[in-house]
Amino acid sequence: MKPQCILSGSRISDTDLHLADQTTIVSRLQSAHKELITHQQKHIELRATHLEELAEAIILHHSETIIQDQSKTVDPDKVLKILKQLKFREHALGIQEDIKHP
Repeated sequence: MKPQCILSGSRISDTDLHLADQTTIVSRLQSAHKELITHQQKHIELRATHLEELAEAIILHHSETIIQDQSKTVDPDKVLKILKQLKFREHALGIQEDIKHP
């Protein structure tokens, strides 16, 4: 199996691997590090939107009347309640992991 270039995600041949100069490798590592930092900075925002969408999906799943009426409007109070429960569960799981692996 040929080596895979970690930075670009594409396969490279053995000759290209040996011909790659050091400056190219360093510049790709720097750009990958910058991209990692931007993703880490957006993590909290992305996690929050994911939890909100998950809360809405849970409400729609449990509420048959909303699905039958074809009006997919969700009560914001219910979303906040489910969101609070999801955050509490995540926090509790984090505490359990801390206890298991000190």
